[in-house]
Amino acid sequence: MHKFVHIAGTTVALGLTAVAITKELKKPESEREWHGFIGIVPYDFRIPTIEMVKERVWDPAGPVLTPHILGVGWTPNVGRVIKDVKDLAENES
Repeated sequence: MHKFVHIAGTTVALGLTAVAITKELKKPESEREWHGFIGIVPYDFRIPTIEMVKERVWDPAGPVLTPHILGVGWTPNVGRVIKDVKDLAENES
């Protein structure tokens, strides 16, 4: 069962990546942004910057899940998770 779930997940990820790239390539070159959504799933194929990494991985004020730094799907915002854990610990003491 574990192997099936892994294969299914990989297949979905590759499929979404192909759809996102196709979506961008269908646009005129001047309109390609290389980031957006496929339904509710975010994608971003731009070259990551330090600011983008900080914003998506270490932003205590941001959402728990943010678009991947590169690729399709979501990345956990570790800064937010740590803030929430600290807040919970303070409220329980």
